Amino acid sequence: MPVASAARTVDDPRALLEADGTPLEPGEWQLEEASLRRDHLEYRYVRGDEEMRIFVAPRGQSRHVRARSASFDIGYAGGRVPPGSARARLFHRVVERIRANDPGRLDLPRLPPALGEVDPQMSLPAQWSWMVPLDRLQVAIAALLWLTVLGLFPLLVHTGYALWRTLTPSAKGLLAAGTVGGALLRLWVPHRLVMIFMGYRAAAEVAQFTTVPKYGAGAFVLHRAAFELFGPSHDVIIATHTALGILSIPLAALLLRGLGAEVKSAGFGALFFAFLPIFVKDHRSESILVPAVFLLLGGSLLWLRSLQERRFRWVFAALPFFVLGAITRPELSVVALALPVALAWMIGAPVHRHPWGPRSPWVLGAAALLGVLLATPHLVHLARAVRQQVDAGALPALTPSLAYKTFTGLVWRNAVTRFETFPVPLTAAALAELFLARGSARRRAGGLLLLGTLWIALYYMDLPRPSIPRLHAPGALLFALAAACAIGRWLAPIRPSKRSGAAAALAVAGLVLASLPSALHLWAPTNEDTEEALVHQAVDALPSHPVCFVRIGDRDPPPVEK
Repeated sequence: MPVASAARTVDDPRALLEADGTPLEPGEWQLEEASLRRDHLEYRYVRGDEEMRIFVAPRGQSRHVRARSASFDIGYAGGRVPPGSARARLFHRVVERIRANDPGRLDLPRLPPALGEVDPQMSLPAQWSWMVPLDRLQVAIAALLWLTVLGLFPLLVHTGYALWRTLTPSAKGLLAAGTVGGALLRLWVPHRLVMIFMGYRAAAEVAQFTTVPKYGAGAFVLHRAAFELFGPSHDVIIATHTALGILSIPLAALLLRGLGAEVKSAGFGALFFAFLPIFVKDHRSESILVPAVFLLLGGSLLWLRSLQERRFRWVFAALPFFVLGAITRPELSVVALALPVALAWMIGAPVHRHPWGPRSPWVLGAAALLGVLLATPHLVHLARAVRQQVDAGALPALTPSLAYKTFTGLVWRNAVTRFETFPVPLTAAALAELFLARGSARRRAGGLLLLGTLWIALYYMDLPRPSIPRLHAPGALLFALAAACAIGRWLAPIRPSKRSGAAAALAVAGLVLASLPSALHLWAPTNEDTEEALVHQAVDALPSHPVCFVRIGDRDPPPVEK
């Protein structure tokens, strides 16, 4: 008795139009988009100003059938196409290619529901059942990594305490003042939605919990855990970020001490991170870069400990922090790879010199293999998301013009060279250290500035002006830390006196004045503020009987539409 073969799914719409890996080339028509929809495939062809959309759906599930293959109904948008026309020839060639590639029993993959199709009050196991296997794997890995980070947190505290003990009393006072003062300031300042009408959507995605967003599962799982504890709300996301932002202040300051900076540099680093407006606003927002920065700072401290104590166990303690940071946003995979290499170079302990003895290659190989295995589902997810973004025109092609735009943006269109986002004198101090310092101090400043520049440069493919403070805040932090290194080194040989105290007071006053433009700009009223106020007012004003409340959409358009 013959056994029916199992159905195969069409995961890549373009593959259905290929022959031996060669794409279909229908004359003057260009395939602009090939996408997988909820219940069909869609191909969008253009020729000049003319457009034709061709739909492919499982047999018996389409009302507009123009042709059939073994597994699919095939049709197109619009009215009847005249025989012999360019549109008819295009449709005929597409149908013939699909028929040639369709041996029967092909099916479309089961997609998770769109936002709003599942009740967010549904139980977590029920929501889990809606996820596709790749999303389930990503969520499971992210949850495992967050639990591991939670378990390793006492080791991170111990590492920070060991660095704290190396500080002088005055440096400890500066660090404590920065941490406590920064915490109080963040608890006092009102929160702000910064993702250009996307804050509510992000909270809704976490509440529905059926599809991993395009950025990855790192922050997605963190936010869901917070929702389970405190209820679903964008306020919960922001409160979680505020807590992690406060914890990040001493981590960033102690990182400078771990890099060998002057003891006062750690105190200045804490003060800059605690009180500069760009960082205060960032920690009172829904930006998923906030938990990512916390993770990468924590991983950096543990990584430095492994290099300085020459104990490879700290490599594996740092690994969950780096991997979890990498799967929080797409570009952070690059940052998480560059960060350990740069840190090792800054302290003069490059990994090729076997810092853990003869076992160094095995240690690095095992850590790298484990990291790649944990990050592979995220990389597969990222590749699919990038392909969809390219098809939709949301990501530009890598061209010389984009390279030129990135270079000019690094000079003029970034957070650290604009008074409206950052006190530029700190940028000048950080850059001056490259010329004034020697040896390890120059290497330290250069490493921080290179990492900061890399982190800033990664966002120029899609960077609307309102997003500059949010996306450039981590890079700006590295510039601020480089400035703290410079100022701490410059002040190290100066003994306290009335003259030095007066000079310090003038310097603080100058920094406050330089920060005022950014405070005024970053807290100016925005469309997002107006929208949130409108939503709260509308909810309070709604009558008891059913009504329809309409608000602006939250679609994230391609850069050309922004």
